[in-house]
Amino acid sequence: MVKTKSLKKALIASCLSLVMCLSMLVGTTFAWFTDSVTNNVNQIVSGNLDVELHHTKNYSEDATDMEVVDETTALYDELLWTDWSVNPRPTLWQPDVESFEEFHIENKGTLPLKYKFSINFTNATTTTAGKTLADILIVDAISVNHDSYMDEIGTFEGASNLKNFILEGTLEPGEVYKFVTGIAWTQSANDNDYNVAGGLKIDLGVTLVATQLNDAAEFQNIVSSSSELANALANGEDVTLGKNLEISEEFEIPAGTSAKLDLNGKDLTAVEYVNNSGTQTINNVIVNYGELTITGTGTIRTRNLMNKPGAKLIIDGDINIIGGSPTPTGGGSAIWNEGECEINGATITQTNLWNYAVQNVNSDSTLVINDANVSAPHGAISNKGTAVINGGTFECAASGHTVYAYGTGTLTINGGTFKHSQLEAPAEGNVIISPTTTATVIINGGTFDSVAGAFAYTNRNITINAGSFLNKATKVYQQTTVNGIVEFVPTTSTVTTNADGSMTVTKN
Repeated sequence: MVKTKSLKKALIASCLSLVMCLSMLVGTTFAWFTDSVTNNVNQIVSGNLDVELHHTKNYSEDATDMEVVDETTALYDELLWTDWSVNPRPTLWQPDVESFEEFHIENKGTLPLKYKFSINFTNATTTTAGKTLADILIVDAISVNHDSYMDEIGTFEGASNLKNFILEGTLEPGEVYKFVTGIAWTQSANDNDYNVAGGLKIDLGVTLVATQLNDAAEFQNIVSSSSELANALANGEDVTLGKNLEISEEFEIPAGTSAKLDLNGKDLTAVEYVNNSGTQTINNVIVNYGELTITGTGTIRTRNLMNKPGAKLIIDGDINIIGGSPTPTGGGSAIWNEGECEINGATITQTNLWNYAVQNVNSDSTLVINDANVSAPHGAISNKGTAVINGGTFECAASGHTVYAYGTGTLTINGGTFKHSQLEAPAEGNVIISPTTTATVIINGGTFDSVAGAFAYTNRNITINAGSFLNKATKVYQQTTVNGIVEFVPTTSTVTTNADGSMTVTKN
C-alpha cells in the first residue's frame, strides 16, 4: 500500500484507542452505532459502448487483484478508524469510521466516451425524526495517479454528502481512469440523533453510466437507488428507473420543478411499517408540488400518489398503481389530486374498504381520464372539482358508489364502461353514480351496468345526453316514479327501451 504503518506504531495506537474507549465507559454511556451493509445495489450501464468498472481493496497504484463490478459485487464492506489505528473493522457504522474502495473505469470500446459515476444507497432505515445514515455520511474521491492519494483522501476536505456525490469525466479508447472513493462518518454534535435501538441500516453501491463523447449525446439518466431517485425528482430531472426499489421515504417534487419518471418495467414499492398507533401502514411514495409525468410500464405500490394544490400530474403509460393502506380500514387512495391530473392508460386499484381509488378533492382541482382501468371495493372515482372521463373501465365491487360526485363539482362522462357488481338490494351505497344535491353530472356517452341502480336519489343535477344502460342501471334509487333514468334525459335526446329491458339514449 502507498500508506503504511509500523507494527509498533499500530499497536501503540490500538492500545491508546482501547484506553480511550474504557475511559469513556466510566460514569457515562458510550453509544456504538451499527449498520448492516449488503452493497448489492450496483448499476453499470454503457448503452452501445463498452465500458467496465473494476475495484480492489488493495489501494495501490499497481494493484493486480482488480475485480469486475456487477450488480452483486460487495462494496464498502470493510470499515476503518479515521486515524487508521485499527484496520479493518467489522461493518459497523459509527462516528469516526470510514470505508474505501479503489475503482478503475476502463473504456474497452473503440469510441471516446463520457461517464458519470455516483454512490447510491437503498433500504435506509430511519429514526423517529426521519433521519437516515445518508444524511450524515460524506464521500470524497481522488485520483490514484500520484503517491500521496491516500493521505489526501483521508482528510475528506471538500467532501460531498452521500446524496450529492457525482464524478464525471471522459475516456479515449483503451484509457483507464483510476480513483479511490472514501465514505466516512465524521464526528459531529448531532451524532446522538442517529443512536437508535438496533442501529440503522443502509445498503451502499455504485452507479456508472456512459455515453458517446459528442455534443449531442446525453446520458440516459438511470437511477437504481432511493437516493438517486429522490435527488433526481427534487432537481427536476428526467429519469429512468433501473431496478425495482423498495421505498421507506416520500419523494417530493418541489413547486416550480418539472420532472419525468420512466418506470421502465420496474416497480416502486412502499415498505410497510407499524405507525405510532400500532397500525400496519405505508407511506406516500410521491408527493408532487410541481409538475410530474410518469411513463413506461411498471407498478407503484403506495398509500397515495399525492398531487398538491397548483401541481400537475400526468400518468401516461401501461402503469399499475396500487393504493391504500395494507389494513382493510387503514385509509389511503391510489391517487389523491388537489391540483391538475391527467391519466392515460393506467390500471388503478385501491385495497381498503373506505376510500375511492382516484379522488379529485378540491373545488378547483381538475381531473381528466382519457383511458384507465379503475376499481376499488368502495368505489373508483370521487369528484369535488372538475372531472372529465373520456374512456376506460370503472368498477365498484362492494358496498359503495362506482363514482361519487359532491360539493359543487362538475363530472362529465363522454365514454367508458361503469360497473357496480354488489349483489345486494338497491340502496344508496350500491349504485353507479351518487351525486349530492349541489353537484352536477353530465353524461354524453358510455355504458352503465349495475345490479342495483344507476343513480342514488331523484331530483339531482343529472343530464343524460347519450349512453347505454344495462340490467338495473335503468333504475334510480328511491325514485317515486317508475321512469328510471328517463327523468334525466332532456328533450334533445331519445330513450329507446330494448327487448332485454336495457335502455339506449341517443342525441337527436
